[in-house]
Amino acid sequence: SQYFSDIIVNAPVFFNDNNLTFTSNSYYASADGCIGNSFYDILSNYIDAQSRDNDRVLHVIAAGNDGALTCSVYPTSFATIKSGWQCAKDVLTVGAIDNATNIIASLSSRGPVEDGRLKPEIVAGGANVISTFPFNGYGASSGTSMAAPAVTGSLALLTQRYKQLNSNANSPAYLLKALLCNSAIDKGNPGPDFTYGFGNLNTRKAVEDLEAN
Repeated sequence: SQYFSDIIVNAPVFFNDNNLTFTSNSYYASADGCIGNSFYDILSNYIDAQSRDNDRVLHVIAAGNDGALTCSVYPTSFATIKSGWQCAKDVLTVGAIDNATNIIASLSSRGPVEDGRLKPEIVAGGANVISTFPFNGYGASSGTSMAAPAVTGSLALLTQRYKQLNSNANSPAYLLKALLCNSAIDKGNPGPDFTYGFGNLNTRKAVEDLEAN
């Protein structure tokens, strides 16, 4: 457990010392509102450079909760992915779906990012998720910050199976990302779109695809 982006900065050390292969990141480092959305910036470049040098580590990033904004010239909800970590190319950016209605949560940030790339890549349950609260409590929370940890936990299960099948070796991050994206349940427009990405997380199908080689 690290404070905000300390986990990203220290990821190469944690990989070498503790075999860390994923990080889960539920925060942003850009400005509030539309001015802080959609841009590939120095933080995006930093995390992409690190990912190229440490290709067994995958950073999972919550997309942001700006889905109610209208960022001209786009329709309401679109082009609202937070700038920085969220807009990097080699991370897995996660939106939030409402499991009660099986549609995108209204707060979930959506693509495209400024250079036209698809974000988020995947969505997972992020509305009224029961989780731990301070002082030994439990309660319901909503947001992409609740969806990203579910994806990270699924990646842990997926990499466990990969290691069982591959002499305990760690999978390349890009392979796990591709497995989750291409096994997702398609939602919204047919094929990948700027609301759901490749679709809703389907861990069972990802493991089945891995086993099928």
